[in-house]
Amino acid sequence: MKKPLATRLAEQALNPLIGKSFVVYATKPHLPRLAETDGVAAQ
Repeated sequence: MKKPLATRLAEQALNPLIGKSFVVYATKPHLPRLAETDGVAAQ
């Protein structure tokens, strides 16, 4: 899809002045520990 002229001109003018960044934060889901829930130590 083609960007509108106004968007392209603004991007060309602002790119040297204002940098772009993309940050993603993620966490790994915690799974229950079977050994602790059973009361038996895993060895």
